[in-house]
Amino acid sequence: MVNPDHGPEPADEEPDGAEGDLAADLLARLGGAGGQPPPGRRRTGPARRSRQRTDPPEPEYSGPGPGGRDPVTAGDAVQEVVAAQGWKRNTQLAAAMARWDDIAGPEVAAHVVAESFTDGVLTLRADSTAWATQLRMLLPTLRHRIDAAVGQGVVADINVKGPDAPRQRGSWRVPGRGPRDTYG
Repeated sequence: MVNPDHGPEPADEEPDGAEGDLAADLLARLGGAGGQPPPGRRRTGPARRSRQRTDPPEPEYSGPGPGGRDPVTAGDAVQEVVAAQGWKRNTQLAAAMARWDDIAGPEVAAHVVAESFTDGVLTLRADSTAWATQLRMLLPTLRHRIDAAVGQGVVADINVKGPDAPRQRGSWRVPGRGPRDTYG
């Protein structure tokens, strides 16, 4: 454009008199300078709400005593979850069944297996009727050991079973109770 009074206008000036400073334009776009456009500039496009910037919250630091942000061991974290879910009794019993050899002793554990635990009843399965009878005589001693390992009153009753009788199916099967001296 040519100005008759002063000659040609420089190309970097804008007609409304505002400086065409790249840094001021960039600051205006990024929300700098308080989110306000530079003087003499109008905002183009839809009106934007200026967001009030807040400082990030102060980080919490742990003091000299134990605190909520202190690291915990995996075992402690698992114990907290077990206690919160109410699984403590079941985990104690599962641990006792896993340590059956220590509770019952190696000789008894070689012939008797802790089979199941439902509704406070522990079911033990012996590999012969002789061991099932022997275990029934050892129940008072075994109950004290189980209560010491699991906790008093967790196991309400102990059911001792002998080995299962073999299933005999087929058309040539002899009816009757079968052998009674070994399976009971």
